[in-house]
Amino acid sequence: MLIAYHPMVNIAKKPLPYRRYTLIAVAVAGLCLGGWFLGQNRYHHWRAGRLAQQAGAFFGKNDLTSAALSAQRGLSFDPDSIGCWKILAEVGEARRRPEAIYARSRIVELEKGSVDSVTRCARTALKLGNPQAATEALEKLSKDRRQDADYQALRGQVGTATGQRAVAIEGYAEALKLEPKNDHYRMAHAVALLDRGWLEDRPAARATLEQLSTILALRIEALRALLKDSMANKEMLGSLTRARELAATPEAKFSDKVTLLDLLRRYDSENFRALLLKLKAEARGDAGKMIDLAFWMDRNDLDKEAVEWADEFSAEDWADAHVCATFAVNILRTKNWAKLQAFTQSGNWQNLEYFRLALLARSTREQGNFTLFQTTWNAAIAAAARVPHASGRLARAMAEWGLESQYVELLRTLLKDPQDAGWAAQALLPIMTRKKDTAGLWEATGRFVELDADNDAATNNFVIYSLLLGRETTRACELAAKLHARHPYEGSYVSTYAYSLYVRGHTEEALKVMEALSPQQLETPDVAVYYGILLAGAHDWTRAPKYLDQRKKASLLPEEEALVRTAVARVEEARSKPE
Repeated sequence: MLIAYHPMVNIAKKPLPYRRYTLIAVAVAGLCLGGWFLGQNRYHHWRAGRLAQQAGAFFGKNDLTSAALSAQRGLSFDPDSIGCWKILAEVGEARRRPEAIYARSRIVELEKGSVDSVTRCARTALKLGNPQAATEALEKLSKDRRQDADYQALRGQVGTATGQRAVAIEGYAEALKLEPKNDHYRMAHAVALLDRGWLEDRPAARATLEQLSTILALRIEALRALLKDSMANKEMLGSLTRARELAATPEAKFSDKVTLLDLLRRYDSENFRALLLKLKAEARGDAGKMIDLAFWMDRNDLDKEAVEWADEFSAEDWADAHVCATFAVNILRTKNWAKLQAFTQSGNWQNLEYFRLALLARSTREQGNFTLFQTTWNAAIAAAARVPHASGRLARAMAEWGLESQYVELLRTLLKDPQDAGWAAQALLPIMTRKKDTAGLWEATGRFVELDADNDAATNNFVIYSLLLGRETTRACELAAKLHARHPYEGSYVSTYAYSLYVRGHTEEALKVMEALSPQQLETPDVAVYYGILLAGAHDWTRAPKYLDQRKKASLLPEEEALVRTAVARVEEARSKPE
């Protein structure tokens, strides 16, 4: 059979013009392809730049949502667009969200070696209450570029925020060396010295602040620092003098005047009343000031007077839900339940509606109307569920009010919330331990282990609760084996693993595991009772009683007590039979 043969084309054997045209075609194709890629790249850069401009325009109009969307779209074209990352950082700062820190850190990576990007990132982290992120940002700058006054001042701020007073002093001192005429750095350095609390630093630091208090732009902060130092050193006359001077300045905040009020109540009762009346009049019509003064009155056991003051308020004064909630707490403190019920009976406190309902429930409960209490309490829970973090705030209120049943109910609900589950589990554990509620302990510990899988002690507790309740026993036995491998000579882990073997019917193996412990460990009450249970299970009627008797010293859960009772009964029954 003949097979047709088609030889490969050999360019080298072709005539010269043919080879030249082929090479030209290949080169043109390569140039076109490279040009296409280059064009695509330029287009993506251009598109990201336009979207960054658009995002900036939205941000300038305070349209934060549109600004963020435009910047994110720009990053889909160019993930390294500094303009888009800067807008996202600005939007995050305006919303006070941690995404701003991430955006600033990306800019630091893209602008390697830039002092400005590093300091901006650190400043954003400090503003959002994350000094650790600020520290990490500052460490990204190479040592040869750290001789920058702003950088060193930020080191000082981070030191102050983290309580590292030596770092704070050093940072501000370095900033002063670089800019010796910068009065802001002088003030920060003086304040850091006073915060350290060394007596030898005090005269010079105070002298610096006295001098700076004569500068109009710095006067208010210098006076606050001097007042803080006088109060910390319990200087009555100095504190009053500084507080009066501070409150008299045109730039003083309402909180500065409340500080003076606090000092007058302690040291000058004659002028206290006059200032309180003056501040009540100033606060009217300003929700923030009214709340600040009401809180101060609550802290100083003047709730009855706060309630009397609130009786003078107009409808406009009650327009702010936070004002309503604050003065409702004042009424609560007076234990005038009828007045609290009347105050919270109706209205719309917007996002604080759950708190109004909780206060109404409390007032009805205190007056003995438990049916209305339960109905209103259920409404409060439902309202809280519609507001982020409200259930957690409501739970804390229940703890403060001493309503443990409602507190536990909310904590159990919060176990399902990823953001609040950690603290809810920790809050539940001591309550469930005191109540000896094994199911509650299992629930709380299980959630805790989900959040912190490396916590062996919590996992061991979860395992024993699971075995006692007969829940998730397969998983519990697997965890027990892993824990025993890591802690082969620790009584609590060994007894849990041994009991998991016993539950599966491996009594002899369980006893061998237990007997790897020392005699002293075996006599530890919480370990001994499990050893006694295993011995009874193995029909060792001679040794079992000694260890089961340790139940009198052990803190046992109901299910453990039931196991011990069963073991003791079996031993007694066996020993009562004639041989």
